[in-house]
Amino acid sequence: MSILVLYIHPESSLDKIWEQNMSFLKKKNNAAFVFFIITLYAFLGFGLGFIIWEYVL
Repeated sequence: MSILVLYIHPESSLDKIWEQNMSFLKKKNNAAFVFFIITLYAFLGFGLGFIIWEYVL
């Protein structure tokens, strides 16, 4: 039985990667916003259709 211990130094490059990801998310990205809206509408439509199919019909 082996135990894997992962030690991350506090000033590792993961902090830099995290900062880059956060700055990427803060930028205005219209394609991601449109994808989010389309996905949201698809899930809402599927959920509403499923409820109607299962409980109304």
